[in-house]
Amino acid sequence: MKKSELLVGKIENTLSKEEELRFQEWIDKSQENKLFYEYLLFLNKNGKGVKEIMSKDLTEAWLDFNKKQYYYEQRRRRIKRQRVLRYAALFIGFLLTIGYVFKDHLINSIGSEVEEIVTQDLIIPNEDIILKRENGEVLTLKEESNLALTNNKGAVIGQVKGNKLAYKKEASKQLVYNEIRVPYGKTFQLELSDKTIVYLNAGTSFKYPVNFIEGLDRKVFLLEGEAFFEVEENKNIPFLVETPHQLNIKVTGTKFNVSAYKEDDVISTVLVEGKVSVASKNNMVALLPNYKATSSKFTEEISTKIVNTDDYTAWIKGIIILKRTTFKKIRQRLERKYNVVILNTNSVLDEQLYNIYFHEETIGEVLESLKKTFDIKYKIENNTVIIN
Repeated sequence: MKKSELLVGKIENTLSKEEELRFQEWIDKSQENKLFYEYLLFLNKNGKGVKEIMSKDLTEAWLDFNKKQYYYEQRRRRIKRQRVLRYAALFIGFLLTIGYVFKDHLINSIGSEVEEIVTQDLIIPNEDIILKRENGEVLTLKEESNLALTNNKGAVIGQVKGNKLAYKKEASKQLVYNEIRVPYGKTFQLELSDKTIVYLNAGTSFKYPVNFIEGLDRKVFLLEGEAFFEVEENKNIPFLVETPHQLNIKVTGTKFNVSAYKEDDVISTVLVEGKVSVASKNNMVALLPNYKATSSKFTEEISTKIVNTDDYTAWIKGIIILKRTTFKKIRQRLERKYNVVILNTNSVLDEQLYNIYFHEETIGEVLESLKKTFDIKYKIENNTVIIN
């Protein structure tokens, strides 16, 4: 019996003696399990459709339910200059428990209100995505962009539509590279000439051939930042990703995420599907799905561990999920996502570990959530968020 079925059975009082023992073992494992079960009891009492939630993938089901809860609360309250925070929840293992932001305990947000955020003193720059072409031409790509890329003969080799650039496959005897730079506050999607899809996160620089040469390895360069790859399978021609500090990822057809920001001490690779090999100058490891490889920029040692891949790929959907992460790292993630500068004068706070979940919140809503939950004060000066 699945855990979801076990929980529903307990709520509906249909478990056998053996299943009751299994349930008790699970509930005793952690405080988080107890909290989640208590939350399900709350839903059941208020007729929120526990069976429907538990029958789906819990992560997606929770997102769906929480959206409905937000809009319901917003319509019901109708309070001027107040609104329910859309949703910020702790991701615990295979489930999500409702709340703003957490530090080893639950803060319930059902029925909570926060004042409407006034961020008129915080001006967020709307920077453009920059494409550097092989001929030296520099293009600025905007959300409303709709343009064709042509080669020196006038033939169309790619098409930009909004937040996506797709290249056409054509025969080539020479590697010609383009480079794209995605600023903070933006993401972008590339379709390479071999049909490989690359999602680029904020603060990413990526270099790639306009066309690959038949018979040669398909090699691209993640110069800085984070990218998620859906590599078109070709068992005869590997796909290579080269990152800073001579870390190389080799695949034939797979889905994986690579993070290589300058401010981080490590480069991480998370495999969702298929197989990849991760190699530094002196080490090499082969990854299986649901594993993460972490390579130190200083020692070139590579370690691996099992992870929940959703935590590392949620950014594609505009979601931030961080577990037991220092406040310093949280600040960095928020700076990238919202293109703001956040300074913290509290060195102790920077080293505290937190779990956060943010999706569609504005930076103002995020700051108010952090203020309420972490009991911090902040101010905005010279277009900078300063935390005291």
